[in-house]
Amino acid sequence: ARLAVENGLRHVYNLVGGKATLLKSVYDVTLAGDDEPIPIAERPEFLRIRDATTARDALAAYAAVGKILWHRIGPLVGVATAQAAAGDRDLRGFVETIDTERATGAHMFVQYLADRFGLRQGLTVAHAADIIWLLSGPDTVDRLVVRRGWTWDHYQDWVVEATHHALFDEV
Repeated sequence: ARLAVENGLRHVYNLVGGKATLLKSVYDVTLAGDDEPIPIAERPEFLRIRDATTARDALAAYAAVGKILWHRIGPLVGVATAQAAAGDRDLRGFVETIDTERATGAHMFVQYLADRFGLRQGLTVAHAADIIWLLSGPDTVDRLVVRRGWTWDHYQDWVVEATHHALFDEV
């Protein structure tokens, strides 16, 4: 039976291109919530960010999206990250890919904030994107919500206040 499973996995990997490619396919569909050909930036939860009238409201909408995405892919990312740290090269590549995608998304979001609301004087988009990337990352959620027992409301309020304070001059 074990040989049949291994042969089946090998067949699937050969069809899709390996473990990392298979996991990335599962990740992408799970992240979007379906397999519809709608870019994630055009989905209703992301449009709420675009429609926000203040920087704080945009950050709150971004934090709300973070919660949705965590519930969809948080456990998958956690397992993949742990396996990558344990030496799985295929999963290390997967983790690096999704981390790069998350950094790109943070940069795009901050560029939007900068264009629409302006950033604190002297703060570059790249530096602000790193702040967003760090504070809204799955490892931060894991540490505060999962391990420390923060509620999602508490985490979201904190991340909105922390990022707002770090990115904008206004109080």
